[in-house]
Formats: sequence, structure tokens, C-alpha cells
Amino acid sequence: MRFMRSTHVLTLACTTATLLATGCANSSEAIKLPVQPTAVETTIVPTTAPPTPSTAPPATSATTVIATTVAAPTSAPPTTLDTESQIRAAVQRATQVFVDCQITPETCDFAAYAIPGSPVDVRARQIIDNFLESDLRSKAGAGEYRRSIVRVTNGGTNASVRICDEDSVVLFDIQDPVNPSDDIVFNDATATKESVVSLRLLDNVWKIWEIEQISRFVGELTCAERS
Repeated sequence: MRFMRSTHVLTLACTTATLLATGCANSSEAIKLPVQPTAVETTIVPTTAPPTPSTAPPATSATTVIATTVAAPTSAPPTTLDTESQIRAAVQRATQVFVDCQITPETCDFAAYAIPGSPVDVRARQIIDNFLESDLRSKAGAGEYRRSIVRVTNGGTNASVRICDEDSVVLFDIQDPVNPSDDIVFNDATATKESVVSLRLLDNVWKIWEIEQISRFVGELTCAERS
């Protein structure tokens, strides 16, 4: 069973790292996955002060800030961002989409992940099809996918991003979808992967075209040492 899972995961790992690998030169940019994507929505709630005599100064309003958890957008970053920031955001956004696809493969948003028909898109569809056929998936909170961007090279309408991935995501064999307690750990191996992500600018949106894996170290989480 371990050997079978290894076959799936190697393919997945190469694709995820190849498509979404990120570097570790700047630890502040590292992203931990899988997580439920969140954003903060600020709501201002006015609170009216008690009535005061007409001779008193006007009452002021207090404000309460309420944070609401919402789904992370998969649309392009704001055009006010500089080009490098847009490229970095595109890689991060695509990585989150693909990690989410491993949690819920039946609702994978391939169009938000990569350019349709690209080498990365083809491989991603093969991986997710394999997940669905074999009843495999990951779970939020079971391991993490930690990614960092090492370097961005912009070539006009093409760009490349050197990345490093630390992957400790646990993959499960789902026995009974309505009974999580009987799920079997299919693969819980860790790995560090270094890759180069190729992106293209289409309709003013940066999207992933290909990912080339440079190296892979099984049983290690050592991006920081390789930056």
C-alpha cells in the first residue's frame, strides 16, 4: 500500500512542486498549506450614544470592527501592484488553488490554477483524476505545504520564479466519505522540492504555464538551508 501511494504522491509532489514550488530566500513570504483560505472583511458598526440635553455637545459614535472569514479570491491581483508583486501573487494564488484541489478534488478549479491546455494543466488534471479514481485526498490541518519564493525573473510577457517547497501534507485513502474515522493514511512522507515556475501574461493576468523540478529531497524539510 505504501508503494502504491508513493507512485501517486511522487506524481503529485512533482506537479505541485513543479507547478507551485517556491523558494526560501525570504522566510517572511513562506505560506503554510493546506489551510482554509481566509480574508478579513472589516465592518463598521455605529453605536449611538445616550440622549443628551440640547445644550450638550453632539454625541459621538463608537465603532466596532468585526472580522468575517470569507473565501480567498482567485481573481487577478490589483493592477496597482508592481509587476513582480503580481507575479508573486499569481504563484501563491495558484498554489493555494492546487492544495485546495487535493482536499476537495471533485471541485478543483483548474482554470484558476494554470493556463488551460498548458503542460501544468494537463498534469494537474491527471493527478486529480487519479485522486478521484483512487479515493485519495488530503485534509486541512493534516500536515502542511510550506512554500517560499526565492527569485523572480521578469521577461516582459514571460516570467520565471525560483521556488522551494516543504511538503508534509498527509494523503488519506478515504474508505467511507461519511465516516472520517475509518480513513487510512496513504502517505505521510515529507519532502523538500526546488523548482522553477514559468508564467505567461494573458489578458493582463499572470498565469502558470509550466513547472520544472530541479531537485527533490525525501524525508527532509530544508528549504531554509538551500536558499
